[in-house]
Amino acid sequence: MSIKDILEAKPGGRSVTTIDGSHTLTRAAQFMTENKIGALLVLGANSKILGIITERDILRQIGEGGADALSKSVSQVMTREVITCKIDAPIAGVEWRMNKGRFRHMPVVNDNGEVMGLVSSGDITKCRFEESRREADALRNYVQTA
Repeated sequence: MSIKDILEAKPGGRSVTTIDGSHTLTRAAQFMTENKIGALLVLGANSKILGIITERDILRQIGEGGADALSKSVSQVMTREVITCKIDAPIAGVEWRMNKGRFRHMPVVNDNGEVMGLVSSGDITKCRFEESRREADALRNYVQTA
C-alpha cells in the first residue's frame, strides 16, 4: 500500500490546512483547535513549503517561556527543514521515517515540491489497522469455507 491509498481513504483527502508565518502561536493553536488537527503547513507565495508548526512546537514554547511565548510568530517557531514524501511512497517507509525522526506529520509533495496532502501517524495507524482487519476477515472466511 502507498500514501495515495491513505489520502484516498482519509476524510478531506488531499486538503491541507495552512497558516501564514506572521500569525501568532495563539492563532495557530486556535486554528488547530477549530479544525481538529495537530499541524499546520506554512507555504510560500509559490505554494512551496516554508515550514510546519505542530501542537508539540507550541507546547514546547509555552514550557520554555510561559504564556508570553504565545505572542511569538509561527515563523519564529516552525520547523523549517520539513521532511516530505511522494504520493507513491510505500506506507512502511514513511512510517519508518516518521518513527526514526520522532515526528507525527509528513507533507506529501509532487516532483515540483507542491503540496498534495498531509499524512499523520494516526492516518498510518488507522490504515494499518484496517489492513489487519481485512486480512483477519479474509482468513476467517477462508477457514469457514474450507
